[in-house]
Amino acid sequence: ETMKANKALSALQHKTRMMKALQSSRACMKEDMKERVAVQNKLHDICITMCKELGAFPEKCMCPGYKDTTDKIPGMMTWDELLSYMDDVAEASATAIKGWKSLR
Repeated sequence: ETMKANKALSALQHKTRMMKALQSSRACMKEDMKERVAVQNKLHDICITMCKELGAFPEKCMCPGYKDTTDKIPGMMTWDELLSYMDDVAEASATAIKGWKSLR
C-alpha cells in the first residue's frame, strides 16, 4: 500500500511540476514575444535607413512591412486618381449649378 501511495503521490508531484514548468514557459514566451517585437521595430527603422544609404529606397527596399507609395508615373494619372478627380469635378459642378439657380 505504501508503494501505491508513493506512486500516486509521485505522479501528482510530477503533474504539479509539469504544470508549473508549463506556466513559467508561457510567461517566458510572452516576455520573449515582447522582446522580439521591440527588436523588430528597431530593425525596421534601421532597415529603411540602410536602404536609403545604399540607394535602394524606395523602389528596391525589401524591408518587412514597407510599402512603396511613390508615384511610378509622374505627370500621369492612374485610374483611381482619375476617378477621384472626376468625383470632385462632379461635386463642384453640382454645387456651382445650385448656386446659379439660387441667383434667379
